Amino acid sequence: MNFKKPTKKGAANTASMLAGATVGAMVSDAVASIIPLDNPTYARLAVLGVGVLGMLTINGSGAVAEGAKGAFAGMAIHQGVKVSRENLVKVLPASATANSFVADALALSEVQVKQALAMPLQNRNKELYGMSSLGNPNFEQPRPVITPMSLLA
Repeated sequence: MNFKKPTKKGAANTASMLAGATVGAMVSDAVASIIPLDNPTYARLAVLGVGVLGMLTINGSGAVAEGAKGAFAGMAIHQGVKVSRENLVKVLPASATANSFVADALALSEVQVKQALAMPLQNRNKELYGMSSLGNPNFEQPRPVITPMSLLA
């Protein structure tokens, strides 16, 4: 890895990528919510897949191409983080999440996460999601509404 002197073109491309990533991450929740799947994890994985595919298929190095790559990267990263958090909370014991760094990393202040941590580990999937594993969804509970502002709280 080599460092080089920043250029105006490089700065514009980087700003475009960051703006695209921000917009992509914000829009990805809306996209995941309109996918007609009963399991929200599968919808998030579909958006993650579209994000990765989008990054792979865009060719170019201008500001527009970098912005589009950033948007797809933002979608994939945001949904990947959400899927990871949801599934880590299901398997981590309460003692592992007592650490404030782990709690902040997993956004343990969210209501759904607090409910999950209050349950015995064996019952978390069945009680929260109506299934014993990720492979057999039987959803009867509405999905929680998570907005960008709720993640900051």
